[in-house]
Amino acid sequence: MMVTKTLFAAVILVLSGCVSVNLPLSQKSTKAENTSYQEPAMPFIKQTSENNLDGLWISKNTKSTIGFYSLCHKNLPPLRNARSNSLNGIENSEILKEDVIRYNDREALRSIIQGKLEGFIFQIESLLFIKDSCLFEISYVSYKENFDKERGIYNKFLEGFKVY
Repeated sequence: MMVTKTLFAAVILVLSGCVSVNLPLSQKSTKAENTSYQEPAMPFIKQTSENNLDGLWISKNTKSTIGFYSLCHKNLPPLRNARSNSLNGIENSEILKEDVIRYNDREALRSIIQGKLEGFIFQIESLLFIKDSCLFEISYVSYKENFDKERGIYNKFLEGFKVY
């Protein structure tokens, strides 16, 4: 099954773009500058930044993506609201699993979501957390049938992602 980088990049952009819609227009949001991470291992290849993404990598094998974005603002929504806002553009979205965990010394919301975009069924693993007035979302997007194939690389990326 072939897919262009545009499809999964579109999913990541839908996730990241919808959160900022509910922020007050009078206050400008910015990106976080205090992150460090090790890029995902092969077969993931770094892509040029798409709109408001901080990082995007696409697997040359499955076309799955690992991406993250940050949004810094004084009035950030609670984590569940941010996730709900980000799912607005995804058809038939269903939360399959949800856990509240500790991540980067903060409470984080880790979710597995299934949805549809342009007729394709895909799954997302998403981790959202707020640190120092910045909302971070780190996501793994894959076709449903490929979801577990490269998920370990995403988990390794999460282990090395730090906000200081």
